[in-house]
Amino acid sequence: MLLVKFLNKVFKTGGFILEDANGISYNVGKIQSREKPLTIKLLDKKLHYRLIYHPQWFFPLGYEEGKIEIRNGDISNVMDLFFLNHGKSSYLGGISNYFEKINTLWCNIKNAATLNKAKAQIQKHYDVDSHKEGNFLYEQFLDENLVYSCGYFLPGDDLQTAQERKIKLILDKLKIKENDRILEIGSGWGHAILRAAKLTKAECLGITLSKNQLEYSRKKAKELNLHNQVRFELMDWRNLKEKFDAVYSIGAAEHFQMKKNGLRFFQKLYSILADKTGRACIHSIFSSIPLEKRAKNKYIQAKIFTGGEIPDLKSFIKPIEETALELINMQIIRGNNGYVPTLSAWLTNLRKNKNKIVRKFGLNLYRCYEVYLAGSKSSFESYSDQNVVQLLIAKQKDALPAINFSYH
Repeated sequence: MLLVKFLNKVFKTGGFILEDANGISYNVGKIQSREKPLTIKLLDKKLHYRLIYHPQWFFPLGYEEGKIEIRNGDISNVMDLFFLNHGKSSYLGGISNYFEKINTLWCNIKNAATLNKAKAQIQKHYDVDSHKEGNFLYEQFLDENLVYSCGYFLPGDDLQTAQERKIKLILDKLKIKENDRILEIGSGWGHAILRAAKLTKAECLGITLSKNQLEYSRKKAKELNLHNQVRFELMDWRNLKEKFDAVYSIGAAEHFQMKKNGLRFFQKLYSILADKTGRACIHSIFSSIPLEKRAKNKYIQAKIFTGGEIPDLKSFIKPIEETALELINMQIIRGNNGYVPTLSAWLTNLRKNKNKIVRKFGLNLYRCYEVYLAGSKSSFESYSDQNVVQLLIAKQKDALPAINFSYH
């Protein structure tokens, strides 16, 4: 079978049983457990060849549509095995490379994060295609404050503790004072900027392109009696004109397409930062694979983050230098301190609330988010390419003192 030959080239470490749509079983790779081996069952004959020429699209799509069953394990086991073998490469070989390169070129054209497209791209994901109850989905797997980025974990932490530590760490780095003006770019459901307002008494602005997030954030600000101190606006970062002492962005740069827009972003950041006191913290995922050597995943682009792009480090460093901003500190948050336990907790919550999600949005959307979260967790494991960086930047070197950070 051609598919089995292809898969045996892909999976060099570990293995599984592949059962085709005719009920015939094949060994793929080196199977660890003979008693109850991980088994992938194909229920559609078209997958016999579709998984050869574009597996990164047709496998998650087949799982979402119920055309693939997994036995003696789950989608997390499959994603872990895949990333264990290919976590440092976007390309699998053979004819699939051709389709990945064509798809990447097409995504770069079709999904360019222009000022006109950015709002629709954000609302597709965060508002669940403008679903009036889109927030309900995120309430089923995030922590109770709806923080949609990695926590900073120390041993024994639960999800919420790690999220609060992450926010506190960023605020500590920025040395917020009571008379400062603070901006959060990509404020999500508002918790981080509301927390900043409560802890620092500073004047705050959060901007988002999600209608659901904006409505939720404004309501939350009133509930906490912070609406006179914090305001939220439906706004693209490119339209900012006010000046701020401190700016931070947590998990939003992945939407900005930093390779193309990085210089414009940091020029804007430079222009809105106060001349003497201006400083910023950018918290973002990054990949150790250079962008030019990386394929864009069609499934993620079509189903999850349309227009999303994981930067490489030079997409940040080069424009920071060109904009004459000062890079004060760079911290890498890896594996078990960041996204691995965060995504594990989100997956646990998602599966616990499966029935609620299915009743509201259908089984396909549940499986879509399950494969997305499972694959994302695997992409942050030690054998994969993704980590998180926090870049501490200032307009002048003396905008921040020499700092020793405490993560406790």
